[in-house]
Amino acid sequence: MTTEVRRSAAGTKDPNAMFNDGTSRPTATDTLRGKNILITGAGGSGVGRGISDAILAAGGRPIFNDIDDDAADRLRERYPDQVVISGDASNEAIVERMFAQVRDEVGALHGLVNNAGVGLVKPFYSVAFEEQQRLFNVDLTATWLTAKAFTIQAMQHGIPGSIVNISSIHAHSTTSGYALYASCKGAVESLTRGIAVEVGAHRIRCNALAPGFVESEQNESLLAALTPDPTGWVRRHISDQQALPEPVTAIDCGNLSVYLLSDLSQGITGQTIRVDAGTTSLVYGKDFTDHSKHAGAL
Repeated sequence: MTTEVRRSAAGTKDPNAMFNDGTSRPTATDTLRGKNILITGAGGSGVGRGISDAILAAGGRPIFNDIDDDAADRLRERYPDQVVISGDASNEAIVERMFAQVRDEVGALHGLVNNAGVGLVKPFYSVAFEEQQRLFNVDLTATWLTAKAFTIQAMQHGIPGSIVNISSIHAHSTTSGYALYASCKGAVESLTRGIAVEVGAHRIRCNALAPGFVESEQNESLLAALTPDPTGWVRRHISDQQALPEPVTAIDCGNLSVYLLSDLSQGITGQTIRVDAGTTSLVYGKDFTDHSKHAGAL
């Protein structure tokens, strides 16, 4: 396995692949050579893009899905040599057609990343039934349907496979307004463990990746609607709510996805790994109690 410096399409260094001191984050290459990987909800500018770029950098062949036609068109522009399929991953008939198209155009799939998802920030007692249904359809039902279709085709071809479900740190620790979102992602993690138990005998693995706050254009836009100072919010989050003083980027999530999809992780299944720079390891934020100034005396 080799490593390379991540660069943008224009050939310049990708800031999402840089540490704060300007050094590059290593990206594995060749670990997914010859593997076809389906990524749902790939049309955004956040975690899905980082996963897509990392899979390509690792030599894999990504197949992209997004429910939004405009997002699918952007994927075709960004990745002109790859297969892009529009469709709702929470609709069983559409999922069946999507997998039939994948079979006809690229053959068997070796991996699946369930990245399709929506958020919901609202106290549980004020959420409308339709809002709850949409959340669980997109974040949970779609995960089940695509994992089901992937598993069936993997067993039919007699090949091992790997499923990566995108969860969230809210399944572990949450905050006000996220009760339903947290419960939905908790269900994704339970489903992940159950799938791992049921398909392990077929050499199919299933794990979950739970991002913390990820620096991305997508999240910057969301923050702009919540705070007048998005840049200051991110700076305070990194300094006070993370054990590591580095931003979590989409490429960080992508690199872990590559590892979980590759043969390097053959002994790992049923696990949830949090990419949060230590946020969920903190009992209190470092702005409340920070003993780092005493570290030299230890």
